Parts: sequence; structure tokens; C-alpha cells
Amino acid sequence: MAIALPALLGVLLDPLMGLVDTAIVGSLGTTSLAAVGLSGMVFNLSLFIWIATAVGRDDREAVSRVAAQGLWMAVVLGVGMSLLLWTQGGAALRAMGAGPEVMAVGMPYFRARCLATPSVLMFYVLAGVFRGLKDTRTPLIAGLLSNIVHVALDFGLVYWAGWGVLGAGLATSLSHWVTVAVLGALVIRKGHLRPRDLLRPPDLAEVLPLLRAGVLLSTRMMLAMGTFVYATRAIAGFGAAAVAGHEILRTLWVTATQAFSSLDIATQTLVASYLGKGDRKTASDIVARVLRLAAGIGALLAVALLAGRQALPTVFTSDPAVQGLVTMVLPLVALGMPLDAVTAVCDGTLLGAQEISWLSKTMVVTSAGVALGLIAAQKYGWGILGVWAVLKGLTLGRLAGAAWRLASPASPLQSRPAPATAG
Repeated sequence: MAIALPALLGVLLDPLMGLVDTAIVGSLGTTSLAAVGLSGMVFNLSLFIWIATAVGRDDREAVSRVAAQGLWMAVVLGVGMSLLLWTQGGAALRAMGAGPEVMAVGMPYFRARCLATPSVLMFYVLAGVFRGLKDTRTPLIAGLLSNIVHVALDFGLVYWAGWGVLGAGLATSLSHWVTVAVLGALVIRKGHLRPRDLLRPPDLAEVLPLLRAGVLLSTRMMLAMGTFVYATRAIAGFGAAAVAGHEILRTLWVTATQAFSSLDIATQTLVASYLGKGDRKTASDIVARVLRLAAGIGALLAVALLAGRQALPTVFTSDPAVQGLVTMVLPLVALGMPLDAVTAVCDGTLLGAQEISWLSKTMVVTSAGVALGLIAAQKYGWGILGVWAVLKGLTLGRLAGAAWRLASPASPLQSRPAPATAG
């Protein structure tokens, strides 16, 4: 509990601040909310390149070297990505179906978010160091401070300064830099990162293993995010109200799913630990218990979302058309919560068992099927409800793939027969 509770609070911070952003920007109008939705999806896709890697358990020098190498990579890649996004962001938004009105509002937000690209990648590295050392409290403290700054800047820049969507983007970017500054100071103060390691740029041979280790997971994450980007592109063809409604639904869904993210993290850790000891039975028993807990949490979330389906949309927008779309689709999102929770635990189980290749292959097949569904939804005008119904295929495909693997004779949780001994 000492590890899980701070981890849960930590993963909740970012989506909760997303709720604040969506609510504040939503008060500026449907076009502003649509612009932020499109810009945010393009920006987030570019950031799903996971840099953080496993850190040494007891070797403080190794921890420092890995952290320094990761930070160098984060800065180099982050600056490069910022320049690319700054110059090509307009083309990306137009490719997603943004019209002139949405472009005029969305580009300032998009470019303000570009300023934070290096800081977000640096955060992944620093948070990975602390998590690898089983310290979830430090990132939580840094996140709390960052989000206090975020809320203050949101209200100050959006309303007091009157900068609108640009102010919301700057508030988010500045809060990311606050988090990195605090975590950076703490990782040095606690002795996990030696300043002299930061002064020496890593050799290519040193960083290649870090990049290779993340290729499969990066592919999986980017396929998932890419599917949501394509869904946003499809919904853009249905008008600004549909995009605004989609952004509200996505924000609510992401926030709700964080309630069981700590179960995913805990399952990874426990499964890896017990399988490392060769204790498959205990690992299997733990997974069974966590699956039941996840299903229960998912059911509670479903009830909460269903109960709030009329009130929740009014928190984010006063546009009746947008409210109606959110109210219509929210029951589908709610009813999928138990499946989302169970799927997250299954993913965590396979990650803990180092079944990354299987997870990636499953995502490739699932994403291809969902992409075909999204093409059909766009072509035949299924609307926002049809697009979200297709998106649920991501959960169903991942769950089917994980269940197949875990129930098969090759399952990492299956007990292996003891070798025969000579009589």
C-alpha cells in the first residue's frame, strides 16, 4: 500500500489536470474545445516514445549513468521533436480535418504545447528512475506542486490575462517544466544522479540498448494512440460539436481508467517478482485476485458514469449540441469500464512476464481491425457513437489476445511438470 497509493495518486494527477483544462477551455466555446482536442491528440502521439528503462537495483553508479543517458536522449529528441512539430503542426492538424476556424484557434495552443516536449520526455526518464528505486512518493510530491502551478496559471492566463486557448497551452507547458525542475533537483539531492555524469554526452553504443529495449513497447503505445488520432480525424468530419464532444468523452475515459492503473502497475511488479522466483502458482493466484478487484472497480466506475451522464457534460460546455452528444455516448463508455479494467490487468500480467512481443503483435492485429472499422464509420457516417463503438474494439482485441495467451499451454502462469527422474 505504501507504494501503490502514491502511484495511484500520481497517475491521477495528469488526467485530473486534463479535466481542468477541458472544463476551462470548454467555457470559451465549442470551437476552442474542438481546437484543443485536435491539437492535443497530435501532440500526445508525438510523445509516446518511451525512453525510461530499467535501472539497477542496487548499483547507484549504474542508476546515475542510465539517468544521465536518458536525460541526454530526452533533450536531444525533445528539441528535435519540438522543431518538427512547430513547423509541421499545421499540416498535421489539416490532415486531421481541422477547418480554418479551428486552425486559427488550435495552432497557438499547439505551439504552446510544443515548448514542453523536452520536459515531458525528461519526466519519463526521471519518473522511471524513482519508480525503479520503488520511490513513488517523490514523483507524487513533484506532481502535486506542478498541478498547483497548472491550475493557478490556467485561471490566470486564460481568464485574467485573457489569452484563451494560448493561455491553456502555456499553463500546461510551464507546469511540465516545474515538475522536471523539482524532480531533477530531488534526484541529484538524493544521490541517484551525479552531476558529472550529466556533463558527459553518452556514446551511441551506450544509448542503443536503451532504444532497442523500448522499440516494441513504443510501437504498441503508438499504435494505440494512432488509433485515437485517426478516430479524432474521422470525427472531425462530423463537425466542431462532434470533435468537442469527443474531447470531453476522451478526457472522462482517460481519467476514469486511472482508477485501476495502479492495479496494472502492481500486477506487473508482483508477477515479475514471483515468476523470477519460479513461483508460478502464487503469481497465478495474485492475478486471479487482482482481476476480480479490477472488475469490481470497473463496475463501480460504470455506475458512477451512468449516474452522472446528464450532469457531467455541463461541467465542460454550455453548448446543448455538445452536451447531447456526450450524454448519448457516455453510457457506451461507462459499460466498457469493467472490460477496460480487466484488460489493463491482463496487460500488466503479460508485461510482468516479459511477453512484450505477444502484446505488440496483438496490438498490431487489433489496431488494423479497428482502423478498418473507423474507415467504415467515416465513409458511412456512423457519427460519434459509431466511432466510439469501433474504438471499444481496442479493448476487446487486447482482452482476447491476452486471454488466449494466458489460457494457452504456453502461458507464463502455467505450472510446468517436474522433470522425470530415473528410478
